[in-house]
Amino acid sequence: SGTLLVRSIGSHSHIVHGVQNSPVNRLTGLERNKIKLEHEQLIERIKELKELLGSKELIYGVIKNELKEIKKKYGDKRRTDITADISDIEIEDLIPEEENVISISHSGYIKRIPVATYRKQGRGGRGVTGTNLKEDDFVKHLFIASTHHYIMFFSNLGKVYRLKVYQIPTGSRLSKGRAIVNLLPFVPGERVAAIIAVK
Repeated sequence: SGTLLVRSIGSHSHIVHGVQNSPVNRLTGLERNKIKLEHEQLIERIKELKELLGSKELIYGVIKNELKEIKKKYGDKRRTDITADISDIEIEDLIPEEENVISISHSGYIKRIPVATYRKQGRGGRGVTGTNLKEDDFVKHLFIASTHHYIMFFSNLGKVYRLKVYQIPTGSRLSKGRAIVNLLPFVPGERVAAIIAVK
């Protein structure tokens, strides 16, 4: 703003030079009136600039107006849209698809084990223990399904539930697994009657 004041005063320097280089007898009444008017305008402009320099609000107002003019003169419409990037990637896309052995015990324990964990039993081999259940429990359902498949659970109350295979906790060959009631919203007395794997 200080530069603005000096520039404004300097822009009227032609008045001073004009008076210095003109003989008094050559100044007509019209020229004198013109010089007087410009002098009064200059005094008024100096007064306005002094008020501007003494007020932060006025300075900010000038800056705001100048920025608006710049935007109006040089601005153009945005050529790209800024939008929220909602990714279409699902959890399943990050989980490798692999075959798993799913087992459910009579007491309602479930687990999955990657097929690669099991060794193929050769002729005359001793085999691999598949689970470590209590004496009164046994494997009731056993099948193979991909981690991306759904398991449909049909309960004895006629309800149907479903889980992705990858949502079933992975267990070791000797672990009994996780209780199904911790994975599905069963009510007391409800249990799995049948299951099926679907894509």
